[in-house]
Order: sequence, then structure tokens, then C-alpha cells
Amino acid sequence: MQIEEQEQQNGMDDRVEQRPHQPTQRKRLAHDEVHAAFRNDSRFPPILSLNEAANLAHLAPTTVKRLASEGYFRDSVRRGKPIAFWRDRFVMEVMELDKARKRIKIENQRKERSINETC
Repeated sequence: MQIEEQEQQNGMDDRVEQRPHQPTQRKRLAHDEVHAAFRNDSRFPPILSLNEAANLAHLAPTTVKRLASEGYFRDSVRRGKPIAFWRDRFVMEVMELDKARKRIKIENQRKERSINETC
């Protein structure tokens, strides 16, 4: 009984596992996982129109078009008229939008710096 009281006071209770805070790293979405998700789904063909891509991402078509023009879907978009998206790549890029926003922000900052240096 006395040992249990000491362990509780020292924060060494076996019932409560204490771990140092470590940021968790998300597992990247694999192409096979995306492909498997659409294996039996005929609503979204392998090549998506703007409206199909917007429906899939739950975004407005104008938002998807704007993001594509800003470079967010560079690996999945076919530019031109009509704009088209590779479904599996598009899903992977939508799932990584937060990383893409950071990447594009950094690229824009570099462009601004190089412009300012040449002036």
C-alpha cells in the first residue's frame, strides 16, 4: 500500500502510461488505397471533369479551377479546355492540400525575393 502511494505521488502509476509529447506523423496516402476506394464506384471515372472533381472534393467548381490555376493540382490536372483531372492523383493531392499550400507559399516568397533582388 505504501509503495502504491509513493508511485502515485511520483507519477509512476502503472495504470496511467505517461509519454513525452511527440508530434504524430500522418501516414501518407498510398496510390493503392485510393485505387481500391474507387474500384466499385462508377460515379467517378478515372479522368474527371471539373464538375466531377469538384463534387469529389466537396468544393465549388470555381474553387477547384482557381486552385488548379494557382498550381495546387499540378500532378493531376490537364490544363486547357476542357480542364480534366486524373482521379487518383487528384484525390491524393486534395488530401495533401495543407502541405501544398505551404509549398506554394514558400515558392511565392522565393519569387518575390528574386524580383526584389533584381530591382
